[in-house]
Amino acid sequence: MSPRRYHLGGKPQRAGFAGGGSLLALASIVAACGGELDGRPDAAAVDAGLDAGAGPDGRVVDAGLDADLEDCPARVPFGADPGATFDRLASAIESVQHISHDGLARLGTSWVEERDRARQRFVGACSLEDAYLALVSLGNSFHDAHSRLWALDPELVPSLPPVMIDLSVRAEVEGDDVRYVVTRSGVTEIPVGSMVRGMDREAARTLERDHVEWFAMGSSPDGLRTDLARWMTHRFPWAEPTPRPGDTSALEIVRPDEMATVVELEWEEPPPGGGPGAGCPPFGWACAEGSDDYEEMEAELTGINYCVYETDEPDLRIVRYRSFYYPAPWDEEEIACLVPRLDDLSYELTEAELRSMRGPMDVMRRDEEELLEALELAGVRRLLFDVRENGGGDFDPELAGHFTRAAYRIPTKAFYYAPAFVADPALIRQADIYLATVDGDPISDPAGRIIDWLADHPDATYSRPFAFFCRTDDCSAEEATYEPSDRAAPFETVVLTGPGCLSSCDDFVSIMRDNGIARTAGSPSGAADSPFRYESVLPLEDGTELRIVQTVGVSFRPGLDDVTLEAHPPPVDFPVPPTAENRGRMLDAVLAAVSWD
Repeated sequence: MSPRRYHLGGKPQRAGFAGGGSLLALASIVAACGGELDGRPDAAAVDAGLDAGAGPDGRVVDAGLDADLEDCPARVPFGADPGATFDRLASAIESVQHISHDGLARLGTSWVEERDRARQRFVGACSLEDAYLALVSLGNSFHDAHSRLWALDPELVPSLPPVMIDLSVRAEVEGDDVRYVVTRSGVTEIPVGSMVRGMDREAARTLERDHVEWFAMGSSPDGLRTDLARWMTHRFPWAEPTPRPGDTSALEIVRPDEMATVVELEWEEPPPGGGPGAGCPPFGWACAEGSDDYEEMEAELTGINYCVYETDEPDLRIVRYRSFYYPAPWDEEEIACLVPRLDDLSYELTEAELRSMRGPMDVMRRDEEELLEALELAGVRRLLFDVRENGGGDFDPELAGHFTRAAYRIPTKAFYYAPAFVADPALIRQADIYLATVDGDPISDPAGRIIDWLADHPDATYSRPFAFFCRTDDCSAEEATYEPSDRAAPFETVVLTGPGCLSSCDDFVSIMRDNGIARTAGSPSGAADSPFRYESVLPLEDGTELRIVQTVGVSFRPGLDDVTLEAHPPPVDFPVPPTAENRGRMLDAVLAAVSWD
């Protein structure tokens, strides 16, 4: 069975070597307490158990806190000294987590700044919603798109609805400035093309700086701005402070006629979702979904996770590869998401065939083979490989071999000797250390190898590098070299990237660009990576348990053995940032910018 990497997009996925992720990267779920009132914890229910010396769910509560709890129920999970509670949690996180200081610097911040901001929320928390947001802030503070902090009881997630304003906003580059521009409007007073200068008396630049606290998708500055554009019109209570339906916000805008005005708008619940693919990973979606660029385009070829589009030039195609997350044949929910789409595929695949496959990698490779064969039959020589919305998933190191006739390298990976592991090397055996062949055959005692390396190199920051996928039981870095496919096609390839390309999508872009197989266009990929993880439980003061999954390893870009993939995306050969000029025509702008050989 192949390893599962995070797909950082779509619905939350199953856990494992790589499982979770969500549209807004729900990096933290709260620990709370008390009864339920319309789905929210009730302070009165908290007080009800105090006379007996017990808190909600039988948790022991310091009776000395009685006087504070009615006004500040957050004191139950955080205790009499919330600052000390925070310090304990932050210290535990820092003793294990591989914190990318380069990544934090990309966002114009540091671990100290982000940690201190989260600490202030702990100290100032009074309501249970305050406590929830303080934990969200802590979970986001090191800006690792793969790490997760959540409570073991899913009922503790706020039941407040998401809210929206009937607008869409796009972050656009204008010289050295970034502008937030309305691209769709259901508000008469705000025409399309209006610029959002601020919101609720905060300038856009201030909002951008403050939004770092709620940005959970890693360390991409472009990703931060894209998420802020979303935040201006759509809020999610499990990820950030969220207005109630009926609350209002004031948007400061400059209309296309250059008239400046302030428009007060009411937040409302979004219309109910549904339809084919609702609640499914991307392989359950139809081709037209998910991207304005493709709404008016008809796919020539449809696979499980890709759609292919013709261009005005007969030998050039656009391959929109939306995800590398493929269904597991044994997962009934995932099979149920894909089966309704089988008739839409451009090749024949039955449910029985799907269920007979060994794992997601088999499904992925079948999809890849059908794509390559169709492109060859169509006489295609040039490809624009669009992975801007690809949040990762499975990782096929042999995919790049179909686009080159030369040997190439895939990333290597190493374990991070965090302070906790140096102090007690036995903890390394509790980490999720996946070392295996591309077919899923495990390598013997990977934790023992990492422990032995530490014993021989007590001052090392990282273990010796391993090939991301092994060929022999040695799994040396030299095994990261792959030969091209026997059927390698002579495609000239450009990969269109952006901040939504994360995890195994970053691996793909790095392999293609760093080996000279393809050039890149658009904006830098998200540069989010997590080859090894460590899961543990952190208790709050009332006994509430937080489960945390942390990154404890790094991957190195192919041929650049001292450059981590985390926070260091491959360079972009044909930069095409979102601008006013390419609004609504990004694909045309990219094709015009690319110089084909």
